[in-house]
Amino acid sequence: MHRPTLRLYGLQSAPKYRAWLGLSYLWHEHLRYSLPTKGGGTRTLIHPPRLPAVERDKRTGGILDAHGRPVTHQGGKPVKSPLHPAAVPVLDSSGKPRTARNPAMDRLPELGPDELSEITQPNAQARSRSMRRRYLQIARQTLDAMGRAGNIVIDKECTGAGIFCPLSTSSSDSGASGV
Repeated sequence: MHRPTLRLYGLQSAPKYRAWLGLSYLWHEHLRYSLPTKGGGTRTLIHPPRLPAVERDKRTGGILDAHGRPVTHQGGKPVKSPLHPAAVPVLDSSGKPRTARNPAMDRLPELGPDELSEITQPNAQARSRSMRRRYLQIARQTLDAMGRAGNIVIDKECTGAGIFCPLSTSSSDSGASGV
């Protein structure tokens, strides 16, 4: 969780603060993975919503290096991660690297109207339809504002409509917008 963002939202708005906490928990539960470190420990990371599009071997699906040769692990197994340093990004017509949707985003649960309202107003009990509509309106406005600020990505390609994905790949407290 990126604590400076949490502090900022705590000063600005209670729904934003609660949404940041709720989304951080959601991302941590459904998108985390661990990598070994040199010291023998592990580092927990969060899958990014988009990955760089890279040149791939049509036969094995592994990535290709700058010379068009397949990149392999020590055992000869092809490397498939587009984040590998030897991966060659695919460029669009303007010369910028293209990105592709990360399939790990399918692990996020679909967030319906009740779940969206609960993220920003977890203790509110809407007894009437008009109050439920009001809480949903607050939730959508809050999450749209967080998206405009660049702290979350509202990914329309996710399996459920309105699933909110993290920007950063790091779960450390020092990341710019980590979870």
